[in-house]
Amino acid sequence: MKTVLITGAGTGLGRATAEYLSKNGYQVFAGVNHHDEITDPNIKKISLNVSNTKAVEEAYSLVSSMTDHLDAIINFAGFMVMGSLIEEDPSVMEKILNVNVMGMVRVNKIFFPLLEKAKGRIINISSECGIYGATPFNGFYTASKHAVEMYSDALRRELCYLGVKVIKIRPGAFKTKMQDGTKADFDNMLAKTTHYLLVMKKMGSLAEKQTGKIEEPIKLAKLIYKVLNIKKPKIAYNINIAGEMKMMNIFSDSMQDKLYQAVVK
Repeated sequence: MKTVLITGAGTGLGRATAEYLSKNGYQVFAGVNHHDEITDPNIKKISLNVSNTKAVEEAYSLVSSMTDHLDAIINFAGFMVMGSLIEEDPSVMEKILNVNVMGMVRVNKIFFPLLEKAKGRIINISSECGIYGATPFNGFYTASKHAVEMYSDALRRELCYLGVKVIKIRPGAFKTKMQDGTKADFDNMLAKTTHYLLVMKKMGSLAEKQTGKIEEPIKLAKLIYKVLNIKKPKIAYNINIAGEMKMMNIFSDSMQDKLYQAVVK
């Protein structure tokens, strides 16, 4: 039986993937914050706070007592914060990088001995925000996902010498709590801003009118199952990327700047 560790498995895309892989014959170790988040009795729930090195080490000790290898590590753990880079406290950036980037670094490093035994695969969940230009008021999350992209590329080029594959997956919009929180994020920004009231009102209105389809998490879970089972996976997979993001990035950086400035005219 193939064995996988999934971080951020308590909700959203991580949970959907854990449940789908379990139903399709995988032994799943699900990194969660609260054990009641997953009800599938076949999934082994592991308390895993990726932002804390000691917690990751404790999780490793527990997992290694139950299996001698991992066929894959799938890094979902992450969160999004929207806000102004000059109005929010710098600690916001520290927190998001500590989870979205350093959490991934910790887990891959500490669990690597189990993965190396099986010549397994690392799947790092990036985002459409990791490959396209930065959008105003989403700089914290965008910066973290661009870091994930470069970290994954460097890791892939190191681990190719050891027979371990590293794959990036870049989801767009899916029906998750993170996606549902976008309007609340804009409302929160409006309540706090001292510089951008008009801009945020207009951008919030535009965000509500986006035409991109929001997919069900099972679609991503099926893609990950495919990536785990094909002999030669691609370096990266894009799934459900927003048309607006693709369109914006046809233009140069300077032209994108002008388009964002035009929002308030």
